[in-house]
Amino acid sequence: MRQSITSEILRASLAMFGVVALAQWLVTPGNAAVRRCEANITHTGTSKASELDARRNALTAWSSAANVLGTPYALWRLASDPSIVCTRGAASEHLCTASAKPCALIQNPNNPPPVNRVVPGSAPIAPIAPVVKSAS
Repeated sequence: MRQSITSEILRASLAMFGVVALAQWLVTPGNAAVRRCEANITHTGTSKASELDARRNALTAWSSAANVLGTPYALWRLASDPSIVCTRGAASEHLCTASAKPCALIQNPNNPPPVNRVVPGSAPIAPIAPVVKSAS
């Protein structure tokens, strides 16, 4: 009889602990990432002989323009409403225009993504000075 009461008290305690833990989990705010998008950017690349090269050029131009908002925004695959329109000129050159709203995944929406900064511990690569040979 005494063991039965002890096991019932133990079961009730475990059930109460489970209810309290579940309630705490339901009330705790999450830290899910959100996708934040900015205004549409449209950028035209330069004319290229092949359409594939013209598309790549337009995407590179778009990515460079979006990078001004911060590195996280420069990814085409995260952009909203992406569109690439290509035309063929008289000289058989292809010209493409990339248009999309740049987006970034942000872990905490209260903190905006950082603007381009040099990564700590890295330095910009300085150009190598040309080697000048002296006349001997």
